[in-house]
Amino acid sequence: MCSSDLPEARRARLVWGLRNLDGKAITPPVSREIELTSGAVVHHADVVFDLQLGWDKENTVLAAHIEDADSGEILSRQTALFTIPRFVEFTDPGISTAWVFQASGKAELTLESQSLALAVCLSFGPFDVELDDNFFDLHAGEPRRVNITFPPEIPEQAVKEAMHIMSLWHSYQSASTI
Repeated sequence: MCSSDLPEARRARLVWGLRNLDGKAITPPVSREIELTSGAVVHHADVVFDLQLGWDKENTVLAAHIEDADSGEILSRQTALFTIPRFVEFTDPGISTAWVFQASGKAELTLESQSLALAVCLSFGPFDVELDDNFFDLHAGEPRRVNITFPPEIPEQAVKEAMHIMSLWHSYQSASTI
């Protein structure tokens, strides 16, 4: 079920599909034109698992997003599991990063993973860093850009070195392996 809290109506598209943890599509994406209005449920979908097709609920997720109908800008993303997280066979997501430092105190960070990374959290130790997104799901092969603002007196290299990435998979590892 998807709902909207936008102050005014907006034309949008809801796109969803089933994937495995490595990002491979299990079903083709389904798309519906919707109108986002404040407080309204915009769509409800029932997903039925066909076990004869070899789907594995422990390693399958529903990936959905809402995008602006005109620009294609992603407005919201959601990942749904079909079991409790401790039964999902997560592997090290192998998150890679690429930095582009812009004006003083500003950077764009691109993150990409090799497998699903749920609840990705970025922290920067003692530095007062502002992010335009945090605590997001990172699907395999789908880069996520995060705009970062930090005090300009902090060297760029220090910001890079202070960054710590956590995800649900990381939280399951013992302290000695992180």
